Amino acid sequence: KRKEFFDFTIPTWFDSYAIFARSSAVFENLDNLRKGRIVALSGDASISRFIEPMGLEESTQFVDTLPDAFQLVENGEGDFVLAPYSIGMEIIDRHNFRTIRVVGPSILPSLYCIAVRKGDSDLLAAFNSAIDISKMEGVIQRINHKWFSHYREEDSLRELVRMLRFMLVPGTVFVLFLLLWLWSLRR
Repeated sequence: KRKEFFDFTIPTWFDSYAIFARSSAVFENLDNLRKGRIVALSGDASISRFIEPMGLEESTQFVDTLPDAFQLVENGEGDFVLAPYSIGMEIIDRHNFRTIRVVGPSILPSLYCIAVRKGDSDLLAAFNSAIDISKMEGVIQRINHKWFSHYREEDSLRELVRMLRFMLVPGTVFVLFLLLWLWSLRR
């Protein structure tokens, strides 16, 4: 729905949502979410992309902040929180929550971008250029490392494979073009 009103830059960060559970909550598979009490951030992407499609609205309590959601689970007033992995781990560390753990697979892989008003191509181009330069100079990586200090191993591997794919495909096309060009010159 956001694409109706906004254009988005190239991604600056990748993260997946995780299922955070109270230590005593039973979790063997995603079906266990139906038996538990979920706490989610009001207006969060997890609602339209996960909670509603899975039919979990009735067992979900909505709160205004993620720290509030984690506090309810810590206090035993909820069983599960759906949140981006790095943000959830930061909240657990900052608030010293001891009874919350990550369970199950990564869900909702998400690319984080900057939004501009639909059709504002000049601003979009300026942001994309700045992001490209910042990535080449390592600025984006330093910012992400400072603010997102928690990485899930499987997400890091997925990002590596994605980056390799984006590098190998153009590289292979370039080598094939070069070989074809050399062949045509010799001919």
